[in-house]
Order: sequence, then C-alpha cells, then structure tokens
Amino acid sequence: IPTADLAILRESPQKFVGDKILSAALGLVIVPIGIGLLALFGLTVPFVFPVAGSLLIAMVGFFAPDADAKTRAASARLEFTRALAAFIDFVALNRSGGVAAFQSLERAAAVGDSWVFLRLDAELQKASLAGQAPWAALSNLAAELALPELGDLADIMTYTGDQGASVADTLAARAGALRSALLAKEQGEAGARTKKMDAPLGALAVLFMIMLLVPAAVNIMGV
Repeated sequence: IPTADLAILRESPQKFVGDKILSAALGLVIVPIGIGLLALFGLTVPFVFPVAGSLLIAMVGFFAPDADAKTRAASARLEFTRALAAFIDFVALNRSGGVAAFQSLERAAAVGDSWVFLRLDAELQKASLAGQAPWAALSNLAAELALPELGDLADIMTYTGDQGASVADTLAARAGALRSALLAKEQGEAGARTKKMDAPLGALAVLFMIMLLVPAAVNIMGV
C-alpha cells in the first residue's frame, strides 16, 4: 500500500484496497459479459479465451489504482513544492522582520488559502496545541508525505533557531533554489514533449513529399 501517496491525497488505505478489489472484480466480469453478448448473435468463443482474458483484465484492474494513485500523488507533490517555495519566502520575510521562529511559520501558513497552506497551518496548529516544536511537526509531515523539500525547511529551522537575519538569508536562498529546480524540471519536460513531436512531424513531411512527387512521377511515366 503506497502510504505516502495516500497520505498526500488524503485517502484511506481501506478505500485504496476496496478500489483494487472492485477494479479487479469488474475486470473479471467484463469478458464474460462480452462473450454473452456475442452468444446472442450466434457467435461462440473457445473457453480458454474468456478465462485467460478475464484473468488478464482482472490483473490489470487490480494494479490500476496503484498507477492512478502514483500519478495523482506526483501531481500533488509538484503543487505542494510550488506552494512551499512561496511559504519559505513568507517565513524568511517574517524572520528578517524580527518575528520569532514559531510565529514566522504560523504567520506564513495563514497567508495562503490553497490546500497546501491549509495543510501546513493545520499541522502547525496541532503542534502548538500539543506543545510540540513546529519544525518537528513539519519534519514529521515531510516524512509522512515523502516531501524532502519540506524536510529541508524543518532542518533549517531546527538548526538555526533564533538567528534572525542570517536564517532569513538561508531561507530566501533555499526558496530560490527550489524555484530554480522546479523551472529546470519543467523545461526538461517541455523539451521531452518537443522531441516526441519530431517523429509525427517528420512523418507528415514525408507524406507531403510523397503526395507531391507521386503525381509528377505518374505524369512523367505517362509521357
């Protein structure tokens, strides 16, 4: 069970297992239903094909929720990381203004209204009520959601304590590095998508040349 992926998606393991079972069960009945419809039109299929097909589709259906959760969790982590860069900037601004470390985190979390800021704010509020250090709460959340970038922020706040302006510079640098990494990743993905378009465009160019040359060749041969 991908616990970190489910945690960031706010989904329970019980629901995940239920989705896997339901998806596999649907896979088992799709082929028999299709065979039954064919039988209505007088078409018969050897027994081995529906059995093998049902098992294959059921297996695919069983693992489909895993792939879906992984894809959605990757998207959620990317969104979290983008928002985290802004959150770190807010923390740095508060620290440079002389605000205490724990208050800087709480004020920064209260600025935004996206699900990322709301999640951070909820964790910090729970830590405050429990008498826990806010950076410890962030470190636990980073481990739970598999977010190393959030863990880096927790480590910075843990080891710098109340150093004020110096930690503000460190945080600002970390936010800048995080944005640069995100930009580089997006540029790499854009380049990969561009390369994927080269083959269809090349095939289209070849087809266009064939359409131009074939009539000319036919005319020449006819002459």
